[in-house]
Amino acid sequence: MNNLLVVDATLFYSKNAGQLSGRPLGGRGDSLDRCASRTAAVGRVDQTVVNCLPDDADLFKKKFSSAVVETASRPADLQALLSRLRDLGEKFQAENLTLVYADSPFLDPNVGSEVVKTHLENAAEYTFADNCPDGLAVEVMSRDFLKEIVRFQPKRPEILSRRVFDNLSADINQFYVEVWLPEEDMSLRRLEFHSNSKRNLALLENVVRRLPEPGLVSINKLLTDDPETLFIFPRYVECEITTEVNEKRILIPDAQFKRPVARMDPGLFNKLVAGLTAEFDDVILSFSGHGEPLLHPGFSGFLDHAAGSGLFSVLIETNGVLFSGKIAEKVSALPASRCQVIFKIDAAKPATYSGLKGAELAPVVANIESFLAMKEENKYKTFVQFTKLPENIEELEEFYRFWDSKGVQVIIMKYNDFAGQLPDRKVSDLTPLDRLPCWHLQRDLVVFADGSIPVCKQDFNGLKPVANIASTTVAEAWQKLKPYFAANSAGRFDLWPYCAKCDEWYTYNF
Repeated sequence: MNNLLVVDATLFYSKNAGQLSGRPLGGRGDSLDRCASRTAAVGRVDQTVVNCLPDDADLFKKKFSSAVVETASRPADLQALLSRLRDLGEKFQAENLTLVYADSPFLDPNVGSEVVKTHLENAAEYTFADNCPDGLAVEVMSRDFLKEIVRFQPKRPEILSRRVFDNLSADINQFYVEVWLPEEDMSLRRLEFHSNSKRNLALLENVVRRLPEPGLVSINKLLTDDPETLFIFPRYVECEITTEVNEKRILIPDAQFKRPVARMDPGLFNKLVAGLTAEFDDVILSFSGHGEPLLHPGFSGFLDHAAGSGLFSVLIETNGVLFSGKIAEKVSALPASRCQVIFKIDAAKPATYSGLKGAELAPVVANIESFLAMKEENKYKTFVQFTKLPENIEELEEFYRFWDSKGVQVIIMKYNDFAGQLPDRKVSDLTPLDRLPCWHLQRDLVVFADGSIPVCKQDFNGLKPVANIASTTVAEAWQKLKPYFAANSAGRFDLWPYCAKCDEWYTYNF
């Protein structure tokens, strides 16, 4: 047998994904019905096998009537799934295996056929589609490739991609790899067309309402012509629990920060978290904003509540001055998939650090090193941030080398003049020539310490709040932001004049 197509319903097809996959999409069948019909249309396939959990066997026999259904226990990770594919290849004597995930209702048969064709005609070991959203294409692997790839260790967890080389530490150059590329690069949209979360299901339904039978080309045109298709739920919530600081503000001078000192009330924070978990299932809550979150006396309780609430994950943005003792131990105890920390350092030399922040660098470095020493996994939770400024730019390489040697990820940030409200201190301008709809208006929600919600993070003084968590739900507040995203997407800046001078539209958080 030359090519065995495997529809996997074990690794990502959880109980929740199964429930979501059973919901109708635009009155034309549910997610599984669509996946089955589109999988059957992929060319140059000799046999289709569904790999599912034993309890789901009857469902998949019904949905994928022309396929062989094989059952297996849930794999621990991608490596375990690849081992299972290798074994299926042996059982069916298949030279190549094409992988599709069962929660892929928008699989494009034309794209799948082209990827398979590319792989088979070039006798490749591994073939994938690049610059193409997850869920629209397939991956093809030779049986010999599967025998080798299972030896490699996993990388840090990826947020979007399920592709083999995005998740394993293999050197792609040691294999014969073919890449299929679409005419239009869709990678900047950071999309995932799987029915595995409320967000993704809402995206699928938004698309189906406009395109009953979506494909790669038609989806790309739709998202270009109608960006509001992408306005679904907040993904990243920037929660400012206090405006207090314990060092100089290096980005917003104290003289220009006009909001009074405020601390978020615990009841207000709990209401925010409850609203997020009730409506959404993949939200990242960031303790950040324009204050030092660890200065809030209730921070420890806030972290406990957020981490145990069912939110996708929690992010802490801190200068690191107070990151020690019980706080560091609490964060160390949380899994890297649920909690991460960004230390805003911004300098490599003590003198530069002192000049920028009016504080000492050595205690902060000691706090981070102590945290890293608590547990090996902590390096996967740790990010150090460097905002490029005229005062520190010559230290960028030194900063990177020092922290990279510690095994942590370095974030290099551009300077933000907050849409022209602050002096221009950029050391370079990387703004793309072609403007896209603002990523932050599409995905980010900002909540200030008093519960007020500005249009976006550029309104650091909260001059135009659109809602307040104290008197509205998160879902209602989010909908009040939709007109601003719509105007921005259409190139109109009358509703929100900051957009005209802003260059943050092409940056993103998650």
